[in-house]
Amino acid sequence: MIVEAKAQRLTAFVPYEGGAPVERVIERLRRCKRVERVVVVHGVGDTPALDAERVAVGGPLMGPVRGRAIAGRKWATTCWRGGVGGATVYDELIEPAALAEAMRLVGVDAGLLVGPDWPVVDPALCDAVIERHLGNPRSHRMVFTQAPPGLCGIVLAAELLGEAAEKRVMLGAMLAYQPAAPQGDPIAKDVCVQTPAELRGAMVRATSGHARWRKGLETFGGDCAAVEVATRLQPDRRLPQQLNIEITPKRRAAGPITPQHHTVFDRQPMTLELFDRIVGQFEPVDDLVVTLGGIGDALCHERWGDFVRLSRECGAWGVGVQTDLLVDQAALEQLVASPVDVITVRVNADSAARYTKLMGVDAFEQVFHNIEWLLTNRRAGLPWVVPAMTKTTENVEELETFVDRWTYYAGHALVTGPSTGRGAMPDQSVMAMPLPARYVALRDTTAMTVLSNGRVAPADDWLGHDAIGDLCVEPVAEVWARQVDAALAELAA
Repeated sequence: MIVEAKAQRLTAFVPYEGGAPVERVIERLRRCKRVERVVVVHGVGDTPALDAERVAVGGPLMGPVRGRAIAGRKWATTCWRGGVGGATVYDELIEPAALAEAMRLVGVDAGLLVGPDWPVVDPALCDAVIERHLGNPRSHRMVFTQAPPGLCGIVLAAELLGEAAEKRVMLGAMLAYQPAAPQGDPIAKDVCVQTPAELRGAMVRATSGHARWRKGLETFGGDCAAVEVATRLQPDRRLPQQLNIEITPKRRAAGPITPQHHTVFDRQPMTLELFDRIVGQFEPVDDLVVTLGGIGDALCHERWGDFVRLSRECGAWGVGVQTDLLVDQAALEQLVASPVDVITVRVNADSAARYTKLMGVDAFEQVFHNIEWLLTNRRAGLPWVVPAMTKTTENVEELETFVDRWTYYAGHALVTGPSTGRGAMPDQSVMAMPLPARYVALRDTTAMTVLSNGRVAPADDWLGHDAIGDLCVEPVAEVWARQVDAALAELAA
């Protein structure tokens, strides 16, 4: 939605591709005191029958920038940001070039962007970001809040949007850390309108695009406010959104930073038949993401490609692979040809000597070359290739160069803290930083971890001593219900 910055009100742009409850979005936006016009953006040839101004753009609403953003956000659906490469919920909505074209056709300097499946978007929050922009249009070319997805739009200046379109970058990339142009976190600046803690800390998604949230949103009336939605909205928890599956516990690297260096994991690789039985039970789930990895290297399973293929055939929305990437050229070519969204590469070092010491194999140059080949030969910027480091006392001095190198070259670098796997390996942490109990409980209402033998265990229970159930003999829904009940009890406590 866009309106001239020199005016006292802005125009709201709503990308539309059909099938969304956009009428309610339009009705909510018309309650905004600072919104002058509601403009529905659609493709040439589409004629949505909506009670709103419409603008047809010649360029695609879905292009490579938006495609990369959606792929990178499949594991961060309840956060306004946090996707791979810094992708935000706003990057999911439209290709930057298409929105820039819409603004040019409408003839405005700035506008408010809102999704077509945001039926409880908050008029007061939208007014707040518009007012912040209008107070200093030159400095506040992008204004947003930390509200969960679907509750507030983002104000964008046409000039800034044009820059994003020209550079073919996501909006989130402009907010994220960039080694070539370091900046403080924008959430501490005036471009971020502050919101109450119960709003910015809520892990919900107020969009109707996925069935998990749709039924809950239907319970809210037309006068609901953002805080009410954030604190009351409940998802459909009958099945997990994230399925983390260890298809083999094997790795080609077995240095002291790996669990395999310290403990023998004698589980057999998962059979394709068991995997089919598990993922086949997720047919009603339209937001399922499957990650193949765990403590093992997914590419060490001789049929890893079949697991990827079967994930998609069973309806998985997203597929990720965790690997050490100690593979040959044929495997690299198979990777870029497969329907994978994210490849996480466990590099764990930023020098050959450190890599050899920690990973137990002299292969730093091979891994570096393999990452470089994937980045060069992938299609339309996909899959994402994310070099990862488990931060320990042995590699912390290389952390800064690792993050800068791969943020620059790959667009994202992942740093995680070490785990002992409940006693499977020594503690290698730089300092005591246990995960907050609330975070663990929330994670356990979203993600299920399955070992290669079919047992469901807590994410840090590598040996499966405290397994919650066994998917070889139990339905996924029954085991998942036990996990969720325990997590909700923890949250209540």
